[in-house]
Amino acid sequence: MSSASLSSAISPAPGKPRLQDIAAQAQVSIGTVSRVLSGKPDVAAELAERVMRTAKAMGYGARSSEKRSSKRPRDFGSIGYIVDSDLPSAAEPFQQHFLSGINQTVTERGGHLVFSACHGEIVKDAIPPMIVENLVSGIILKANHETPAAWIEKISNLIPVVLLMHRSLEHPLPSVMCDNRGAVFQSLRRLLELGHSKVGFFYEDEARISLHHEERLDAFLKYAPLLGLPVRQGYVQGPTRDAARGEELADVAHKALKNFLALGDRRPTAVVCATDVFALTLIRIAGSYGLELPRDLSLIGMMNNPSCEFSTPTLSSVSLSEEEIGRAAVDLLKERIDRPFASVREVAIGTHLVERHSCAPLPA
Repeated sequence: MSSASLSSAISPAPGKPRLQDIAAQAQVSIGTVSRVLSGKPDVAAELAERVMRTAKAMGYGARSSEKRSSKRPRDFGSIGYIVDSDLPSAAEPFQQHFLSGINQTVTERGGHLVFSACHGEIVKDAIPPMIVENLVSGIILKANHETPAAWIEKISNLIPVVLLMHRSLEHPLPSVMCDNRGAVFQSLRRLLELGHSKVGFFYEDEARISLHHEERLDAFLKYAPLLGLPVRQGYVQGPTRDAARGEELADVAHKALKNFLALGDRRPTAVVCATDVFALTLIRIAGSYGLELPRDLSLIGMMNNPSCEFSTPTLSSVSLSEEEIGRAAVDLLKERIDRPFASVREVAIGTHLVERHSCAPLPA
């Protein structure tokens, strides 16, 4: 059923519509309605949008806001959270922290959240249905370094957009980022406090390197010398993956570790990795080179993925404060909706190092 025919088929009930009323009109279960209206991410995008259209047409948001305490912020309607990924990727724990912060803030401010994974629309260069059908007043977009700038510009010309963990150099938009440079500085300073004077950096060199990995690499090259840590030849390892040979991340990690060890007595005694998955891969292969961690090599990752707690040794990692990033994105989007012609702002959210067992003082 099209959005037009759906809207015309709905006759708003007197008073505040009940969940079962919305469920009957939208032809879904009451549980589905409850999950959608509370912002849960585990509902297919098509069903979620149908429920939101039905609830809006029945006056759910307008009537419920009349009974809110006068101390609560004014209902600013529905906003969308779109991620450039498929649904399984969007359900990863790291992504869920962003969603939790966004949903909590939207709910506290009396609004509703519509969530969708939009990789399919991006591939087709199509506009997400929630924008086409005017279901939301603004969008928080979690793009990535492969999301076409032209597609981002297209939707930003239709609706207020705030970028999450991404920035567009070609078409500046409000954005919320983690403080990548601060994250690297914290890591280097802590390793220096532990007595490490030879620190390396590991990332994967790609055709189009991730914005975050690039910022972390730049920060390492800038802050290591400022802290008195020399950046010697071979201390920065960014091997490439040979796709023709079917190489995987483990192959890249083997290349990096071999190159570090080839430096002999001058090799790094600690390594900062551009992301947790790189550090966890190094942990997995270190034993095959006779290395005992952290005695022979200390490691710090970035992102504080839940997997950090289950490696041996457990991985020290920089938490990017994902929930706080999500909350800041909602505030920035509200600001953009209220003042669409205000100057573009980028908000940087601070990070903090979570120490576990992969870092230790340099042996005497």
